[in-house]
Amino acid sequence: MTTPTFSSARAFTAALGGERVKTRRAWLLYLVVVLLIGLNLANGVANYFQNIAIFQEQGVTWMAVWGQSGLLYTLLFLPFIISIKAASMTRMEHENSNWRRMASYGAAARVTYPGKILLMAAFAGACQLLYLVAFFTVGLLSGFELSPHVVGEFTLLACAGWIGAMTIGCLQLVIGLLMKSFASTVAIGFVGTVAGFVLTLAALVLQAVYPYTQIGVGMHVRTLTGPSPEEFIPFLIANTVLTGLVLFAGWAYLKRREY
Repeated sequence: MTTPTFSSARAFTAALGGERVKTRRAWLLYLVVVLLIGLNLANGVANYFQNIAIFQEQGVTWMAVWGQSGLLYTLLFLPFIISIKAASMTRMEHENSNWRRMASYGAAARVTYPGKILLMAAFAGACQLLYLVAFFTVGLLSGFELSPHVVGEFTLLACAGWIGAMTIGCLQLVIGLLMKSFASTVAIGFVGTVAGFVLTLAALVLQAVYPYTQIGVGMHVRTLTGPSPEEFIPFLIANTVLTGLVLFAGWAYLKRREY
């Protein structure tokens, strides 16, 4: 490893560590996530057993619970939780002119912003991991057969959901940069989330490019089908473009902002 690479790794590690120190009460939001996951999975399992004859006739087990439990979780609850997380991460920097202080020694765009992105990635990944583990657990308790194919299929869907979550998370971070108010950042995320949910009902074709629907699109909660290259590649391209544009916009804003 070269010296510049080592220095960059240390800088990113320090940035992530600094952001984790700032969010010492993050466990409260994780608790909310766990409760929401539990409620949604319980609802999914209950719906499965209420319609078990239909699902057994179709040969559907895991995917039935995945769709039933994931619809509200991916299209409403998790996007809103991510909006709250982003608002809490940016609010502290607006207090006491922290952005100005960090910009004075070049840390705002170079260290703090990447640190928040990394922390958002870790948060979104933890949410997806919790959901996946809980999903496999309730499936086993329901008597479903857990095969390597099932593990691989739903792990890939969960990873796609993480990609979609990062699209929302990065967008909300930039909104948090622009809005000094915690409530305003959360409100924009709430409106965007609700609009995305309505979009999936009124104009399904538009959800492929709308940021706040990307978790549900990636996890296939409405199509109830496994991942395929024909669907995953366009999804990956769309989210790469959306996230890239948003990340660049946030970096450019911090670099050019006058304090």
